[in-house]
Amino acid sequence: MKRVILFNSNRLNRNKTDQEVHRLSINPMQPEVPSQASSVSGARPYFIGCPAWAYASWKGRFFSRKAKPQEFLSQYSSVFNTVEGNTTFYGIPKASSILKWRKHVPKGFRFCFKFPQWISHRRPFSAETKQAEEFLKTMEPLQEFMGPVFLQIPAVTGPESISLLKGFFSRLPKDFKYGLEPRHSDFFNPDRVFANKLNEMLGELEVDRVIFETRPLFESQFKDAATIEAQRKKPREAPMIVTTGANPIVRFVSNLEPEILNAYLEKWTSIFAKWIREGKTPSLMAHTPDDVEAPELAKKFESLLISKLPKENQFQPPLWPCELESQSSQSADASAKQIQLNLFN
Repeated sequence: MKRVILFNSNRLNRNKTDQEVHRLSINPMQPEVPSQASSVSGARPYFIGCPAWAYASWKGRFFSRKAKPQEFLSQYSSVFNTVEGNTTFYGIPKASSILKWRKHVPKGFRFCFKFPQWISHRRPFSAETKQAEEFLKTMEPLQEFMGPVFLQIPAVTGPESISLLKGFFSRLPKDFKYGLEPRHSDFFNPDRVFANKLNEMLGELEVDRVIFETRPLFESQFKDAATIEAQRKKPREAPMIVTTGANPIVRFVSNLEPEILNAYLEKWTSIFAKWIREGKTPSLMAHTPDDVEAPELAKKFESLLISKLPKENQFQPPLWPCELESQSSQSADASAKQIQLNLFN
């Protein structure tokens, strides 16, 4: 039986809109945005990313200012090496989109897609895998870029579903990795028999338990509409920090309030460093209430995590596309000035 490792988990503006980096014509007024090495995704002993990649609100603050929607994925994957891929929860993507995504991510990048909601939110939950197998067949062109595919079950799916979940995961194709995010309260207390029973089942099948850290969101002092809406939608259960497989996934949601955020960053980066020392490959999915600041949250987490890793695992994180654009612009301005000086000398 797979060993389950448990940790003490005591308390311690904005809209959405698939890819090569946009290359501007080379002239002093419109500099080229340099690309970064495609091996960036393979450099880390962990995965880090955001809930999705196609946020128009990131233009100029993460993406280059003139990034087009068809360039978002390439620019995103030049910095981050995973993405949660929420899109599949709401519908199955077109085959043409899947092929485009494959072309525009570097080797080592991982998509962590969710099973569609008509599979995860069936009432009562069914161990029937036909629809799940059809979904995985559709996603097959991305297989070498797939991280764990995870099933996010609603709070109404409780202990009575454990045997059904075991049957469901047991019958899925073995070519993919899987994760489960439970939300029923009985699955969050280590003193309760059902939580332990679920964890033992997941450990036996090497299915990773997806951990959703929402405490910093609910401790937030912000009263903006995005925070209030996120607090209304997100589960409030304190996470059960447990690993049941080799690829633990943490979904982390917070505003960027130092007085609240920093303690959680300190705790979670220490847990990630420990998992990495144990030979696991954890993933962090950074969320903010409306995800406008998700790249900033991911950057803060990664900077602190790197400082806790052995020297051989430390590296300089890649620059953001907007930073590369700024560097190119400054270089172009300097070149233009030099040309002018040469003309008058």
